Amino acid sequence: MTTNIDTVDVCCVALELSKTSWVCAFAVPGDNKATAHKIKARDVDRLISILNSSETKAEHQLSRPLRIVLCYEVGYDGFWLARLLMARGIRTVVFDPASFLMPRRGRRAKTDRLDAEGMTRTLRTWLSGDREVARDVLIPSVWSKKTQSASSASESTSSKSAPASSGASKGCWRCTGFGSTANALARGCWNVST
Repeated sequence: MTTNIDTVDVCCVALELSKTSWVCAFAVPGDNKATAHKIKARDVDRLISILNSSETKAEHQLSRPLRIVLCYEVGYDGFWLARLLMARGIRTVVFDPASFLMPRRGRRAKTDRLDAEGMTRTLRTWLSGDREVARDVLIPSVWSKKTQSASSASESTSSKSAPASSGASKGCWRCTGFGSTANALARGCWNVST
């Protein structure tokens, strides 16, 4: 159960992630407008630089210490980014994209910048206690992810419906560090039984 927090000293940051670029929207407490920065996808060093400089600027502007809470929608980049940011001391919330409340009528403009800015407002509302605006997703640990991938790979390779040579099962084996095992399974050299 996540508790409400006072968002007066929280800078809300939202990332809109795609394969080629990321949009980072940074919202200072008390300001309805977020500043947006476009960076190359997976450029974590640039992202951290933007977060640090924006936080320093906001603290100077408001004359008080602030903290950052960052959010993004789970998707192509999965959870590696959340684990990395949390390891660097940045509170990270990953949202289920299907859970966002959307207006039922009318069309709205759809750009990554507008989506990221809207997500900063959603994050602030969510942090204040309104859990109806979006649903967060549990961020699995690296160990649980590897264990899950290994067990699902062994299940799929031992079942009749997914042959050992399927690309999906080999990919699961490779992501756990068992690349040579996947190749042996593809050639039928190993007998896997569960």
